[in-house]
Amino acid sequence: MSFVHLHLHTHYSFLQGLGNPEAFVMRAKELGMPALAITDTNNLHGVFEFYLLCKKKGIKPIIGVEVFICEQGQKYDARDAKVYSLILLAKNFNGYKNLIQLTTKAYLDGNVGSRAQIDFPLLERYAEDIIALSGDLASEMAQHVVSGRDDTFLLERIAYYQGVFGKGNYFLEIGEHPDRGSQGAYNQRLVELSKKSGAPLVGSNDVHYARADDAEAQDFLSCIGSGRRVDDPDRRTLIDGNYSLRPAEEMRELFAYAPEACENTLKIADMIDIEIPHGKPLLPVYKLNSKEEERKKAYQKIYPEDFELLTDQEWLLRWTCFEGMNTRYDFTLSAEDIAECVHKEIHEEMPTLSELSPEELLELPKKWRSTKKEDIYNTLSEENKAIFDRLEYELAVVHLMGFDGYFVIVADFISWAREHDIPVGPGR
Repeated sequence: MSFVHLHLHTHYSFLQGLGNPEAFVMRAKELGMPALAITDTNNLHGVFEFYLLCKKKGIKPIIGVEVFICEQGQKYDARDAKVYSLILLAKNFNGYKNLIQLTTKAYLDGNVGSRAQIDFPLLERYAEDIIALSGDLASEMAQHVVSGRDDTFLLERIAYYQGVFGKGNYFLEIGEHPDRGSQGAYNQRLVELSKKSGAPLVGSNDVHYARADDAEAQDFLSCIGSGRRVDDPDRRTLIDGNYSLRPAEEMRELFAYAPEACENTLKIADMIDIEIPHGKPLLPVYKLNSKEEERKKAYQKIYPEDFELLTDQEWLLRWTCFEGMNTRYDFTLSAEDIAECVHKEIHEEMPTLSELSPEELLELPKKWRSTKKEDIYNTLSEENKAIFDRLEYELAVVHLMGFDGYFVIVADFISWAREHDIPVGPGR
């Protein structure tokens, strides 16, 4: 029997959670858990670190966040509003991007009062590919139950969330924390509502630290966050409960009255398959303007084989650089010569940068020269040959690093600034 923790706060839940993502991943690995979620408060700061650690340790990463929804609207001061917590988990990369949108807009547009927040229209806009857990005692469901709302109203709210996320993507979250006075009665009500609404139950432990003996340290951290003394009897504290990453056996025992709540943690983990692309530059694609398009078409008539070989960005960078030698240095290249210099004759598979020694990298661009290009090169002075070799070397490095687009975009910024008499250069 296993269990997946789906409600977890690392130290990125500032002054709430104790322990970095590695502490929780290592604990989950020790306990033999197949998957683990990260659901920090209002942010995704630890997500990528957590993702890589889980992948390294053979644990399925579940990317989530705890958001706060303001009933009156995102820009309403949270100190005077009805605000509810909600746990959101990304089903896939698209869901992860929607979490990014929600947390970003929470801070940019809803950072009023005591915390960043979203509202229901924003939640509806970015709900695709997201699984929602109803949340803890700060959630909408909990606040309505505690305030005495009847089943009719509560079932309407459950139906609302099912409509937003999809009926199979909204779960009623129960926890076993006797130190929270209303937890037991709330759990019982959710069990009843689950049967009436069809919304499945899911168990959680609202994890705030990795091991049970971390409780006191987390309590000190909480005091710092709230500005209260440890001996203050009226402060909020978790010290009387167990909010650690508890073993599956303990969680199963806690939810013995609702075993499906544990089974559904595994079901949710199976519903999630997220791969975050990484390791390659993520740059916007530069689109050629009309003048550049015409020049590229003329070039492709001469070198049709380069249509597949050179991207628009590499072609433009090479053309701009070889053309620029006429104005920056003592070159007299014709338009035909420039086109020949841009052209690359490649007869073997393109190597990666890591496969080449510095000496091989210096020689690589020379292998791409056509006979005509070599003739152009041989007419140059020794000084200009050195400039030509250096340019080809730099262009090869830029291309193998995947930075053609970066240099083209920066060049476009600089050109625009110069056209508008805006100073550019160091210190500007």
